[in-house]
Amino acid sequence: MILTSLTLKLFINLFVSNVWAFPEMVTHGYGNCISCHSSSTGGGLLTPYGRALSKELLSAKSTGPTEKGSEQFLRNWYTPPKNLNIGGDIRFMQMFLDNQFETSGRGLLMQADLEAQYTVTPKIRILATAGRQEISNAKKITDSFISRRHWINFLIGADDNLEKYQLRIGKFFPAYGLNIPEHTTVTRKGLGFDQNKESYNVEYSYLGEDWNLYLTLIEGRPDKKELDREEGGAIQASYIFKNNSKFGFNLYTGNGSNHPSTDRRAMGGAFAIFSLRPKLYTLVEIDRSSSPKKSYGIFEYAKIGYEYLQGLHFYVSAEYEKPSILKFNNSLDAINIGVQYFPATHWEINSYIRRENNNLITPTKNNILMFLLHYYL
Repeated sequence: MILTSLTLKLFINLFVSNVWAFPEMVTHGYGNCISCHSSSTGGGLLTPYGRALSKELLSAKSTGPTEKGSEQFLRNWYTPPKNLNIGGDIRFMQMFLDNQFETSGRGLLMQADLEAQYTVTPKIRILATAGRQEISNAKKITDSFISRRHWINFLIGADDNLEKYQLRIGKFFPAYGLNIPEHTTVTRKGLGFDQNKESYNVEYSYLGEDWNLYLTLIEGRPDKKELDREEGGAIQASYIFKNNSKFGFNLYTGNGSNHPSTDRRAMGGAFAIFSLRPKLYTLVEIDRSSSPKKSYGIFEYAKIGYEYLQGLHFYVSAEYEKPSILKFNNSLDAINIGVQYFPATHWEINSYIRRENNNLITPTKNNILMFLLHYYL
């Protein structure tokens, strides 16, 4: 029963993504996430320009009479007021797991969220999400309401370039590493940036043509002290070069809000998005962490993708995690071979085969087949 409970938790928590981001857009010449997203760090609600790009650059079906206005909210069936931007995400996942202990499968409606941004003035914007989260334990699965992100954003740049300097206050992830939607990768979940782990932060950002800089004061969860979320700070700086590649570095320090003397850690790392050829790209992230409890940890992620046709991507990715170098048999390594397809505007299909050696809990070799269907409003 213990193994079955762990497997169920793996199903629910291991492959659920709660934001839609596509960092590979850097290879198309869009190095700043704010070009496409309401969030300066990417993911979530698309701007009108981002919606247009999702149709013109990502979708396999971008032309034709039926595609006119198809990138808009609800395919232009409803037009929100000018100062209101509305979006949302619906995701369904089907997974099959095979290891030495069991063979099983499960389908799951992972996400059904609405997201909206209201422009109070040209310099003040308010954003919030509302949706469902699925909570699992050994006995049952229940649904509950959640607001994953909400914040107020002050645009403090000059009138001719308001978004260059920003101050954001609210609940969101601090800028760190590659903001990829696969939140279960070792550089997201392994470092504490898993789903529903957002904290309350104060973030200052500089978004230049070549350089991006984020300074974040992390306040943890003062509304729910029992969660013992970290309080601290983070720095991220990145440089865009050749108009289609980007690299950056991160520094992070945090203390557990309830046990600051023992639950503390520091980490740092580097990441890069390279356009190797017009349709060949790679994403890389390497991080190191240190803490009194676990000494030093290693977290690495790499992906190579190829856009065979517009909207059709083949990829291979690899992950490695060793939370503590002091423990000999305490690591995870995995390789994924997959395909990502955007058949039409608003639609994404992602499927991959994963081979995983997981010694973090109990020595297990997992073969996983995952199918994800995503529709954004």
